Amino acid sequence: MTKIIFLATFGLFCLFSLPSFGQEAIETPQRFGQFYNNPMMNIARNGLTSKIEARLDNQRTAGGFAGSSTSYASFLYNNSTRKHKNIYGLYVYNDNEGDFISRQRVLLSYSRHQKISRNVFLSVGLSSGISLYGIKPSATTPAYSDNSFEGNASLLMYSKKSQIGLSVNQFSNSTMQPASQILRLARHYYLFGQQDYDIYSDLKMSSNVFVQYMNVPPNTRLNKLNFGFSQRVYLNIILVGVGIERDAATAIIGLNNLKFGQNAIDFDFSYRLPFAKTNAINVNLLELHLKYRLIKDKGVTF
Repeated sequence: MTKIIFLATFGLFCLFSLPSFGQEAIETPQRFGQFYNNPMMNIARNGLTSKIEARLDNQRTAGGFAGSSTSYASFLYNNSTRKHKNIYGLYVYNDNEGDFISRQRVLLSYSRHQKISRNVFLSVGLSSGISLYGIKPSATTPAYSDNSFEGNASLLMYSKKSQIGLSVNQFSNSTMQPASQILRLARHYYLFGQQDYDIYSDLKMSSNVFVQYMNVPPNTRLNKLNFGFSQRVYLNIILVGVGIERDAATAIIGLNNLKFGQNAIDFDFSYRLPFAKTNAINVNLLELHLKYRLIKDKGVTF
């Protein structure tokens, strides 16, 4: 079963690697300030240490651009045995840009995790669903809307302290045309790595790095290549971190792994500040992230 899923995922990576664009506007999911909290960055990472996991996230613009906001909610269920685990998920995304433009996504996900050695595991993940784009009516124009298929695929190899993954997002490269202009859900790729460290019993660190590539026309304002690094420090339940990307910096503070019984809660706040020299319009972003976990059964060793 795992071989079939792996081959199908690898086939999607190869099949959807050819460029395809014309005179179109490019659509990608809103990048969250706490980039590594986004469950769609690599689907195969989701639910690694939880029996049940739920997330809520809201990001909104600050200052004179107040009025635009992006939110997502996700739910994951981990069905584990001693040899493998299957994780099923639901992801709902809502993005409002001002008073008239809205974007929604509803996706179902599945990932399969398998031991490949005593301490190393391989996971493959797929998600698919519908993406909607709407323009609300005004005093002079009617309402417009359109929808399209969206799919994502991910691979992850991991151990207790390390992760390395590759994903292709919006692999179908599909289009929508709610009005006169064509919108393309641009295919993009992520290479992701994470390394965790135990400094003392109550002091831990996590280093994360990503590279994003998107094959877009040269006349768009989007960068083909983006990359970033994040360093987080955990002192007991206190989280402090900083992230640096090609065009922005993010400061993070919060509470991590606040336990009550078999339950745990993470609550993070971040502030994202774009670099003035690389952005035509600099929009600061505030973000709140809440994650609930029902810790997996200790009798399940995988």
